[in-house]
Amino acid sequence: MLRRRARRPTTGLEDAPEPSVQPARVGDRVDLERAISALPPGSRMVLILHDIEGYTHEEIGARLRISVGTSKSQLFAARRALRVRLSSPERIPNA
Repeated sequence: MLRRRARRPTTGLEDAPEPSVQPARVGDRVDLERAISALPPGSRMVLILHDIEGYTHEEIGARLRISVGTSKSQLFAARRALRVRLSSPERIPNA
């Protein structure tokens, strides 16, 4: 949480426009969770640590004892796999 705060701009929120993000539908959220759980363990951990928890590649490398390049590569592969799984017409079969 502290890392995320450090990345936010310090401008006043009263001047900021309202976000136009629509809440995710339950079905979409379930598909995303299934797609993430289907990733290989290394890619899944890097994706969660980077995109959800907000860690840098250097912090992920130190935490998982992998190189920064490996962290970047696994994140790229994870995002590509998610894109393919979530954009395919048949999606992910129900478990």
